[in-house]
Amino acid sequence: DIDPNGSVTTGFGTKYDYIYCPNSTKYTTLSSKVITTPADASDHMPIMATLKYEGVVTPPAPIAIPGKVEAEAFSDNLGVQTEPTQDAGGGRNVGFIETNDWMEYDINVGKTANYDFAFRTASANAGGSLIVLIDGKTVAEPIVLPITNDWQIWKNTIRRSIPLTKGIHKLKLQVINGGFNI
Repeated sequence: DIDPNGSVTTGFGTKYDYIYCPNSTKYTTLSSKVITTPADASDHMPIMATLKYEGVVTPPAPIAIPGKVEAEAFSDNLGVQTEPTQDAGGGRNVGFIETNDWMEYDINVGKTANYDFAFRTASANAGGSLIVLIDGKTVAEPIVLPITNDWQIWKNTIRRSIPLTKGIHKLKLQVINGGFNI
C-alpha cells in the first residue's frame, strides 16, 4: 500500500503483489522495486521490498575474513531456504536452490590477499553451477558442481582462490544452474 508509488508496470498495469506483515508490527518501507528480469518470470512482475521493523535487533556485523562464512548465514537472498544438514559438523545447509537464485554475505576483509574459498554441495540428479561475485563483479570462472546422487550426500570439498581487497564487501553466490544444496 506504500511503495512503489505511482504507475507500476507489473504486467497487468496495476499493483498485484503484496507483502504481508503481522498486524501487531510497525514497519517502514526502506526501498522497493519491481522485478522485471527475467521478463517471463511468472504471470506478473513481482514487487520486492526491504522493510525495517521496529524493535528488531540490528543485523550482525560483517563476517570477518579470514574466517568461516557459513552458507546459511546470508545477509540477503533470492529464492533459497535453509534446512537441517546431514553433512559433517551438522547445522544447516542452503537448499531449494533454483536457476537465478542467489545468496549474499556481508564480509569484512582484514588484509588484501587471495583467499581459499571452499564449500561442499550435494545434489540428487543435477550438478548445477554458480559464480562468485564481490561487490557485483565476477571474481572466478563459473564453478560446475558434481552430482552426489542425494540431497544430503556431501562427497567433495570444492576449492577456488578468490582475490579480496581489505575492507567491507558483498560476497554473492549467483546460481547459474540450480538443483543442488550448499
